[in-house]
Amino acid sequence: MAEILPPSTKRKAFPFQAYKAEGVKKRLEELFHGKCAYCESLYASQAPVDVEHYRPKGRVKDEHAHPGYWWLASEWTNLLPASITC
Repeated sequence: MAEILPPSTKRKAFPFQAYKAEGVKKRLEELFHGKCAYCESLYASQAPVDVEHYRPKGRVKDEHAHPGYWWLASEWTNLLPASITC
């Protein structure tokens, strides 16, 4: 059973990295025809693709302090290929 921590306890981040796998990058390249989701340039001519999350998986630091969308971290509909510059 999981230990219940007091609310003030700093929790360690879960090291989820499955979306960075080569198979995921390859499939995103096929789905987006090798183009960056933001600028639509052919990123292969510039640099390797970077996998971005449309809705951020980590905490959002703004006036509303949203905890992020961690449950969407591995959803295909939340993954986008992006050039390194974007």
